[in-house]
Amino acid sequence: MFHPNMLATIQASFGIATRTMFFFGMSSAEHRHNLAGGKSLSKPIQECQDSGSILNQAACFIENAQYQQAIVTLEQGLTVDPNNKPMWESVFACNLELKRPDKAIEALDHIIRIEPNSQIAWGEKGFLHLLLNESSKGMEALQRSLRLNPRNGRDWHLLAAAFMTNEQWEDALEALGKALSLEPNSAMGWHNCAICYFILENFEAALTAADYALALDPTLEDDTLDWIDVVRQAMLGFDYDSDIESDAG
Repeated sequence: MFHPNMLATIQASFGIATRTMFFFGMSSAEHRHNLAGGKSLSKPIQECQDSGSILNQAACFIENAQYQQAIVTLEQGLTVDPNNKPMWESVFACNLELKRPDKAIEALDHIIRIEPNSQIAWGEKGFLHLLLNESSKGMEALQRSLRLNPRNGRDWHLLAAAFMTNEQWEDALEALGKALSLEPNSAMGWHNCAICYFILENFEAALTAADYALALDPTLEDDTLDWIDVVRQAMLGFDYDSDIESDAG
């Protein structure tokens, strides 16, 4: 069923409640491993101020889940080299671990300043804005991401969820159409199509989409069967009203 709360909508529809545990396509643990070059380093930052050493020092803090200390270390490096993209990426990852999406967005803004056409950064920025219920900013960032890479199914799904939250049903259907052209077996994508069609009173299309969602994912039975019943009742009511009008004519 459709939930008006943005975070609930995204999490319920796409099962990405743990999305923020991933950074640019890799898990936080993988990112920390790559940051450290696969090894632990503990040389004090004061001994060497080059960016590689600062990143390695921060990686050691990250390995020990000392994310705030890692941010302090990285910020020291950024005062010297404010355009160091890997450092901003690490600040972003640390703020995700600390559950500070607003600060993570600030880091993404710096990444975008350095690399304006970073599709991944725009997509992550859009996702985090949606988590903060900032739908306008989220949609703007997602649309920028999709202009850079129109074949990103995840971002089309997120954009559709944002449109649904704003009750922009036709726009949501258009976004879902793009998403399903890339991921035709997305059960929740079809489920959300059913919702949009139902709101727009296209009951036949809503029933078809709901049936297809259930066929793709039987675990949606409780939710989807409810929708199928509602749609069928709506169709019966619609046909009944049409018959009355015909008889009156």
